[in-house]
Amino acid sequence: MRSLESHPSAVTPRLVAWGMAVLGILGAGALYLTPPGQSWLLPSCPIHAVTGMYCPGCGTARALHALLHGRLAEALDSNLLLVALLPLLAGLALLLFVDAVRDNRVRDLRLPSWAAFGLVAIVVVFTILRNLPDSLPMLGWVSYLAP
Repeated sequence: MRSLESHPSAVTPRLVAWGMAVLGILGAGALYLTPPGQSWLLPSCPIHAVTGMYCPGCGTARALHALLHGRLAEALDSNLLLVALLPLLAGLALLLFVDAVRDNRVRDLRLPSWAAFGLVAIVVVFTILRNLPDSLPMLGWVSYLAP
């Protein structure tokens, strides 16, 4: 029995990277052509539908749709956290793609514990702030965080 690594039709990191790139391009094209809230392809947030609260991902489809159409202010209004993290996420995706295509390997990513805790803290604080009522004194600006 031959090992999976020596089999010519084995799935390799290079093949997975190209497949993910094609899916990403197709997804971006579908999002570009489909305004959020007007298609079954982009359903509303189930967490918001059940609880009435905004999750950290609420407004993501609207933000990405706005960015694809070059409307940065609208994207920031839909999901500030996503727009702020997008350059980091895009850079990470590009790094992983280049490694997989060039070297046919998956980079071993290790996030320092302080960075992981910091990211979780940012997401939690963002979620709490975007769900605070507008009527709080001195915190009226948090209403801009809601999608």
